[in-house]
Amino acid sequence: MSSIQIFHVTLEIWGAIICAIATICAMNGTKVETRVSHRTAMITANTMVLMIADCLAWAYRGVVSPSAILITRVSNFMVFTCNYLMILLFFFYVQALLREKGTEVNKTLVWVVYGIFLISESLLILSQFADLFYYFDEYNRYTRAPYFILSQVPAVIGMMILLGVLLTYRRVLSNIELLTILSYLVLPTIAIPLQAVFYGYSLQALATAVSVCLLFATTMTTRSRRMVEAMSEAERANHAKDDFLASMSHEIRTPINGILGMNEMILRESTDDRITEYANGISSSGSVLLSLVNEILDFSKISSGKLNLLPIEYELRGMLDSLVNMISPRTVAKALKFQVRVFPGTPNFLVGDEVRVRQVIANLLSNAVKYTQEGSITLDVNYERGTGKRITLLVSVEDTGIGIHKEDLPKLFSTFQRLEETRNRNIEGTGLGLAITQQLVRLMKGKITAESVYGKGSKFSVAIPQMISRDGRVGEYQNEGEAQRLSSEGEYHENFQAPTARILVVDDNNMNLKVAQLLLKKTKAQLTLSTGGRESLDILRKEKFDIILLDHMMPEMDGVEALRVMKSEHLADGAPVIALTANAVEGARQMYLSYGFDDYLSKPIVGKALEECLQKWLPEEKVVKFTEINQKSEETKKW
Repeated sequence: MSSIQIFHVTLEIWGAIICAIATICAMNGTKVETRVSHRTAMITANTMVLMIADCLAWAYRGVVSPSAILITRVSNFMVFTCNYLMILLFFFYVQALLREKGTEVNKTLVWVVYGIFLISESLLILSQFADLFYYFDEYNRYTRAPYFILSQVPAVIGMMILLGVLLTYRRVLSNIELLTILSYLVLPTIAIPLQAVFYGYSLQALATAVSVCLLFATTMTTRSRRMVEAMSEAERANHAKDDFLASMSHEIRTPINGILGMNEMILRESTDDRITEYANGISSSGSVLLSLVNEILDFSKISSGKLNLLPIEYELRGMLDSLVNMISPRTVAKALKFQVRVFPGTPNFLVGDEVRVRQVIANLLSNAVKYTQEGSITLDVNYERGTGKRITLLVSVEDTGIGIHKEDLPKLFSTFQRLEETRNRNIEGTGLGLAITQQLVRLMKGKITAESVYGKGSKFSVAIPQMISRDGRVGEYQNEGEAQRLSSEGEYHENFQAPTARILVVDDNNMNLKVAQLLLKKTKAQLTLSTGGRESLDILRKEKFDIILLDHMMPEMDGVEALRVMKSEHLADGAPVIALTANAVEGARQMYLSYGFDDYLSKPIVGKALEECLQKWLPEEKVVKFTEINQKSEETKKW
């Protein structure tokens, strides 16, 4: 091969490699992008074929053999075909760009471009027999025919039409898009006359390749920009969803707080069995409504990947006590036997997300009670030793409920799906409980399995990795008579009294203020009520309090802003400020602590939780515990 041939073959091999890479990248874009990426992939692929064909044509030029002659002729035919096809593909690229921007190209022009391509190909095929455009001499060398100029006419007409389209729709296309397409029109057009001067060089093919590389770079840059914009939009949507969830949590929980709070006062003070029965019904339905709200909020957080684990040290035995106390009244109401079996050697002091571990077990227990009409429910707790301080907490919940068909087990953890809707139509739920449980277990790097025999019962088992924080075992765990004790508990008794304690309650909802006032009625604490942030600041500038219960979402001045003023003006020195709010989305506690609140309570207000919080933060000298009240009462009676 001559030096010119070597130059062309080397250059076009590299050009083909670059176009191949560009084609792969552009084709990858077609999976996530619009027609523009698809058209770019077609253009780069066509250019790759053009480079390969031109490379072969140069490599075998001057070689006289049957195979070389065949390769040379086919390669030259492909070079001309790819050049004609390039005009058509660029026209489709511009058409896709305009469609993306809501503009359509005149259909007549589309048919004209098609016609130009077909005429060009027809003349090219004719040239193979009549030597219209080119021919090969006896040494297999490419030679232009007298009518070679006709081969360039369709290309020029096509480019003129493309230029006309660009000028017509120049205001629709961006500057970079216009420059990219113009580069294809200008570079090959300049190369055509130069080709006549520098006959031994494929300047037109090289100019086309350069313009296609510019096109590819533009498409990839545009796509990257769009991906960044899409990510930003998704981030904004996530923030909007978080704001919506917080707002919905507040708006829904506020009326529920009023309903359940006032209902609790009925349960505390009513001596009429029939009214108590009605109030118990309200309490049960309100709790179901609240659990549905919590499930939807949790599911939304998990789905968006916003739910984060918060490992802390916790006591396993204490968590089990609270779970038993929660579920026992429900088992008693349905006359179910509730057994708790805990391996005595199970470590008691663990590190993990206590809230989520508790939620997983509570969901399984609630599900068992819900679908069991008679028989028993058994909670088993054990562990497996890992390396170092690592263990796997093993929890299983077994019931003698209705069971699940074997073919339905794969659907068990599907979202918003309940099995045998007709049979279970009287059982409350969204179909999210087990789906949330499974996702929480996975989030904690654990596993959950289910076994069931239809008509006989089910068993759910979870294995959750935890860490041992310090020595200590659960020991013998007895829950004998716990359910009976809970069911036979007498009337409500306050945990303490604090007649000298001064408490400021700030909330813009009068019903919430009334609920707080009634729930703390028997503690005899001195309550001052405020309906807004500004009003509370005015009160604090005149009076001192032992505790401040402060709502977050209030008009004019919200709780966070009010807290900042309290801190800056030292209005709350010595008085813990507790966030008392209906904003109960995941991470709310940490958010309020970071704002500067000392503690956090979510609405609906639970009387017991409110009393425990106050007892925790009130000065000891102002708290008289219930046992001390009983002792004084007994002494008074004796006297």
